[in-house]
Amino acid sequence: MTEDDDPEHGRPRTGETPSERHTRQISEMLMETRVAAVGIQVIVGFLLAVPFDTELTGLQRDAYLVAILAGMAATALLLAPSVAHRALLHRGQAPWLVAVGTRLLLAGAAATTVALGAARVGVATGPGGRRTPRR
Repeated sequence: MTEDDDPEHGRPRTGETPSERHTRQISEMLMETRVAAVGIQVIVGFLLAVPFDTELTGLQRDAYLVAILAGMAATALLLAPSVAHRALLHRGQAPWLVAVGTRLLLAGAAATTVALGAARVGVATGPGGRRTPRR
């Protein structure tokens, strides 16, 4: 198998036309975004409930704001490829859609990482923004 026939890296499979390759790449990308988008939406849903249950102060409040804003940005970034696909479905924009959709997916993954990291900081701090001691 040559490098040009490696399906794991978006390269054409043997006998696959450019149109078929773009269709496959779009399908794979949309499946990935659907999984990731649902996950971050669940996380954002839980984060939205936090202020109703707990009083946040200091570092907790700052971490919460970063987590919720990054989570909302991740949701938008992960939903954007599906919206763009629907809008550009039959307009011959498959190569552009694959390129931009991949960038949006990577940006959404980065925003998800920030949201999870900030949520971890918020959980790791105790009352008054102090770090809870390890047991």
